[in-house]
Amino acid sequence: MPPHFSAFHDFVFARFPPVIDGKNDNRELCLAPRGEAKSIYETQLGSLWCIVAARKRMIRIIMSAEEQAVEMLGSVKAELDANPRLRMDFLEACGEGRVWKLTTIVAANDVELCIGGTGKKIRDMKHGPCHPGLVFLDSLENDDNVRDETPCDKVEQYVLSIAPGFAERSGGMDVFRTRPLSNLRWIRGHPSFQFLSFSSDF
Repeated sequence: MPPHFSAFHDFVFARFPPVIDGKNDNRELCLAPRGEAKSIYETQLGSLWCIVAARKRMIRIIMSAEEQAVEMLGSVKAELDANPRLRMDFLEACGEGRVWKLTTIVAANDVELCIGGTGKKIRDMKHGPCHPGLVFLDSLENDDNVRDETPCDKVEQYVLSIAPGFAERSGGMDVFRTRPLSNLRWIRGHPSFQFLSFSSDF
């Protein structure tokens, strides 16, 4: 039986590569319900693909708490270090890189991936001559503070403080998923996509 992919999954598979390889700075809002594996398909597998295919030289993952982002980085490190099929196709990128820390790695092909919690400084960060070319803003709110306007406002101000000009001219893709982010002023004019729990054709 073939694997089941939702409309959101089909969208990600089709949309992600051309956005990443685009010539312009791309910022997108993508909303999907719980259970769609957004973090796995976009943040984890998206960053892994950009590493092994050397699509970006410097990648950032920002999540609600650093501990949460550490787990995400651990999953990427496990694939690079212990996935034999990945090693067969991307030998030059696999294995433990020259930097292999809790919050930062530099893969064997010299692609850097760094993680952090909300509030992590992104602007002015560099990997050699490169600035962040891809930033995932993933699950910036947790279940507790999403009900409180104050932390929501802080998240919005954080995103507004880092959003202008952090991506390379060669392109980038930002993944936004939580309530205040959908209202950010700077996202207007950029593509936004929302997926439902079920289709009206169901």
